[in-house]
Amino acid sequence: MIDLLADIKFNTVKLAGKNAIQFGYSGLYEHKHIPVVNPSTSQIIVVKISQISSSNNDAGYHRAYEQILKSLTFN
Repeated sequence: MIDLLADIKFNTVKLAGKNAIQFGYSGLYEHKHIPVVNPSTSQIIVVKISQISSSNNDAGYHRAYEQILKSLTFN
């Protein structure tokens, strides 16, 4: 049996002023996910990025991901 959760890495982060858990894993791509609950609607929003590698090939995607993380707010 393969343990699929063994390679998942977890971190605590702040997103839109709320505590959130970032988790990531590797496979064909590098993946990062940050789920956060919208306090107004109780809906879960997941901000995620899939990258080919840490090279500059994904630099534009990474900048957009970082900008989303910085600009997300809840009213």
